[in-house]
Amino acid sequence: MKTIDRVLAVGMLVAIGATLSAYAADTTPVAPPAPPVLLFGYVTAVTGSPATSFTEAVPPAPVLPPVADAKPVTPPAPVSDTIAIAKATTFTLPESIAKLPADSLPFTPSFSDAAIFAGQNVVVKTAEVTKDAATAEDVALLAQLVSGTISKITPSTAAGGFDVIDVTLVPDSLLATLTGQKTVTVYISDDIKLPAKAPAVTDVVSFGGYLFEDKGALALVVDFSVIGPIVPIGPPPPAK
Repeated sequence: MKTIDRVLAVGMLVAIGATLSAYAADTTPVAPPAPPVLLFGYVTAVTGSPATSFTEAVPPAPVLPPVADAKPVTPPAPVSDTIAIAKATTFTLPESIAKLPADSLPFTPSFSDAAIFAGQNVVVKTAEVTKDAATAEDVALLAQLVSGTISKITPSTAAGGFDVIDVTLVPDSLLATLTGQKTVTVYISDDIKLPAKAPAVTDVVSFGGYLFEDKGALALVVDFSVIGPIVPIGPPPPAK
């Protein structure tokens, strides 16, 4: 077989055949998918059992006054968004709660369309919000502060157990208003190092953790890694 350099020569006339592919590359720019919208706030009402929707009080973006205006700006009221729960909606329990041994608490902490209730702090992941309404892709439980007066303390009796503290809520607090409850039972793992001055009965304190229901009663599982230690918020209110 002759090589091509022996067949072709400078000055020769040649015919070249070619086929243009119909599958040329599409150079049209593709817009990246829109990032999800995250709605942080407190559940204020739940519809259905299991829930088919709920309302969430979402704080608006902060309003800052002009530099030259020294007058304080009244913050706008939270926006009440209606969140629809679809079949594909997922519910996310905090990792620290999900990893608890099954028998470590006298109740099983759960978070789902059957367990969500008014008063919980959540973040909703959704594709968009239209006219204060959205469909949740995911609803995650967040930590929150619960404040009140300690009425009873029951120390843990076994390693790996929980100290149990009964707290009387402030009557006009957000949690008391949304739930209609007067008390919350607080669970603190004995693995958690308490402040030098341990809480005592009649102390007015705030606890940070995750809020659940236990047979209709409020239960808070403390998680200091998320929201910090017990913080005294003042002396007990005067007796009436």
